Amino acid sequence: MSMEMEDAKQPRSIIAQPLDPVEDFRLKMGTINYNYQFDHFFMASEEFMQLIDEFNIWLREVIGENLPVDTANNYKIPPTLNKQIVIELKQVWTGGDEQRGIRPTYLYQFRDRHQQILKQKIMFKIPARLSAYESIWQFPALHHLNPKSKTKDSTDLRVLIQEPVPFDLAWEGYDVDQLADVLKFKKDLGTHEEAFFESDEEVMTSDAVTMEVSREFFHKVIRLLILEFNPRRHEVFSEMKKILRSYSKLKRIQNAMREMHTTSDLVV
Repeated sequence: MSMEMEDAKQPRSIIAQPLDPVEDFRLKMGTINYNYQFDHFFMASEEFMQLIDEFNIWLREVIGENLPVDTANNYKIPPTLNKQIVIELKQVWTGGDEQRGIRPTYLYQFRDRHQQILKQKIMFKIPARLSAYESIWQFPALHHLNPKSKTKDSTDLRVLIQEPVPFDLAWEGYDVDQLADVLKFKKDLGTHEEAFFESDEEVMTSDAVTMEVSREFFHKVIRLLILEFNPRRHEVFSEMKKILRSYSKLKRIQNAMREMHTTSDLVV
């Protein structure tokens, strides 16, 4: 269990689920925002990603209600939330899902001849070509960066995440002596211990992976992914609110028109 889930306080009472879809979604969105405000990012994001799928299922049902266009602003409720934004959110959150055709996200870096990073950015697909000065590597899923070890007020150089990443990336900037003597990356041979790596070149060319990553790697990666996740999250939330407002208004109009027709039929 992650530290966030362990620390989170759960309500001791049962909350009834409203039958009205607008009220139901308002309640869920309020709960999600509450968790974000109280720094339960991963819990709130998990609920938010589930809400997206639930909302899209409801939108398919709304199509069958034949609601009119809102003449005040010419707005028609869409059949789904913004597809491109939802796909990109799922790329960041899940780290890719082959079965559902969702690609991972990638970090693109451009370096000079001294291997200093001149430019970097997140990409949602692999470029067709890369030069000798360009590199690209796959990000872990954002939800797998929910740490299983304490990070707040901790002086430990290591953070335990929930997905293995390449060792050379996880511990970039640390030399072999630090890895062996300070971080204790050693092999136990019974009578003695040996360092996992004997040279920096061996670290760089190794195909080893680890879920224990440096604090620098953890904070860098989580910051980059959240910078992509949050603006899209806000946009989807805004679209949800617009749809719910429009739906409430159009249902009132539709119901009023039905009552008028019913009254007219009774008079005749």
